[in-house]
Amino acid sequence: MRAWIAILLVAAGCAATAPPEEGIWNVPPEAVEHFVDAKVWEFRGEYAEAVADLTEALMHAPSSPGICRALARDYLCLGKIQSAIHFAQMAVQLAPDSPEVRQFLSYLYRRAGEEEKALRELEEAVRLLPDDPEAVLALADLYVSLGEGEKAAKTLERFVSRHPEAIDVRLKQAQVLKTIGRVREAEEVYRSVLEEHPGHEGAALSLGALLEREGRDGEAEEVYLEALRRNPSSRRLRRGLGEFYLSRERWDEAVVQYETLMAERPDPLTARGLLSLYCRAGQFDKAVALAERLLREGEDPEVYYYLGQSLMEVDKLEEAAEAFRRMAVLRDDPAAWLSLGYVYIKMEDHTKAQEILRQGLRKFPYKPNMAFFLGVALVRGGKPEDAVEVLKQALESKPDDVDYLFELGVAYERGGYYEEAVEVFRRLLRIDPDHALGLNYLGYMFAERGVNLQDALEMIQRALQQEPENGAFLDSLGWVYYQMGRLEEAERYLREAVRREEGNSVIWEHLGDLARRLGRREEALKFWRRSLELDPSNNKVQRKIEELKGEIR
Repeated sequence: MRAWIAILLVAAGCAATAPPEEGIWNVPPEAVEHFVDAKVWEFRGEYAEAVADLTEALMHAPSSPGICRALARDYLCLGKIQSAIHFAQMAVQLAPDSPEVRQFLSYLYRRAGEEEKALRELEEAVRLLPDDPEAVLALADLYVSLGEGEKAAKTLERFVSRHPEAIDVRLKQAQVLKTIGRVREAEEVYRSVLEEHPGHEGAALSLGALLEREGRDGEAEEVYLEALRRNPSSRRLRRGLGEFYLSRERWDEAVVQYETLMAERPDPLTARGLLSLYCRAGQFDKAVALAERLLREGEDPEVYYYLGQSLMEVDKLEEAAEAFRRMAVLRDDPAAWLSLGYVYIKMEDHTKAQEILRQGLRKFPYKPNMAFFLGVALVRGGKPEDAVEVLKQALESKPDDVDYLFELGVAYERGGYYEEAVEVFRRLLRIDPDHALGLNYLGYMFAERGVNLQDALEMIQRALQQEPENGAFLDSLGWVYYQMGRLEEAERYLREAVRREEGNSVIWEHLGDLARRLGRREEALKFWRRSLELDPSNNKVQRKIEELKGEIR
């Protein structure tokens, strides 16, 4: 019984690579026995033992290309590439007309980085078996890797002329044509495949990608939609259409495709893609619901991240902080510490934000964003001098980052370093002359001091060109006009500013100052009192009220 099993195994393992004159019956029984034992070792993953038995088998059957090839394969599994090449070469010498043996030797040469030798063997394999699609595809790949794309195209063209039904080879032909710059011909091949096989996934996705790269988005979308209409159950096509919409920032349309994928067959990859899309599309309630559902199935730091971001967007800051804390517990990721610190900045708990971000900076000192947000927390928390040092540290890694420069300018200004602040804002505006926040901040600084008023006016006007409805910018413009003595224009813009930002105490203070200057004392008191209601700690406004009340008495 064992002899029959052995014969069958030898036939399965060696017959395909044996030369015609070597029949299975010519293999000595001792070789068969060792060969069978080697197959058992291979099945167990014990390749060193398999090599030992195959070496014994070869001693009994030294002219067996099949045993040589088996030895080459097992040496490859052991990572001994030169030994594998040696036995594959022996197999080729014993069976020079076997395309399979030559293909295997070519593969080994490529693994060893000997591309020219690999090419010779593969060319010979294709000559011996010109109608083998796998050999032809491998040869085309090798030509392309050697920079001989035209040879690859001709090889594939010859095969396709004999076998137009070979769709995979035609798709490879189109890919090669595209690689060597013959894009129109590649497009024709893809379209011909789709005419014969409407809804073909590979052809539609490849043609769509080609059209996208050419900037022909409308045609690409038509290709995806038509293929999906023909092949509505294709998850690859639907995912491809979703990714197309995603790459064009058409978030809502991308969401529809991913929701359809989830409805058809939920899977973790699609769920996480949809979760990300909900956040990008601003559909935060859906993001929260999906994240909570996924977390019931098992905790995941990435899901906690999206949950925290979504909760933050809907102003559920305590819950967002808890989500980021859980993320940090599961994976000590800088994004968790950054996000948690940012939540506390939004909650105006600047002491806690500083604590979290300092911890994060100790853990991830190479992350300039950590230092940046720590600087923001220090500025907002009334420690501008500390913020200056931290922000300068962040700028060492990103010296031209306008956000970093803006916060450094703010820190200098709030710390009383006026000249340094001006220099930083001027540096920022040299990098980005249209930076709206920088233009407004520097312009307002000048207006507050009553200096460079014409420059201030022009800067704030440029900021407003970008954000014409920004209440803070309108207030700055009104204040420049106030300082220039152009009081009618000042009143126009200050009233427009307060209409847009009724809860801004500074604008009410400016309106009070303007009314006082115009002699409208009761109105001035009214405006200043409103400013004080919004910011009871403003002693300057309180003094203005007391002084004016004294004058009225």
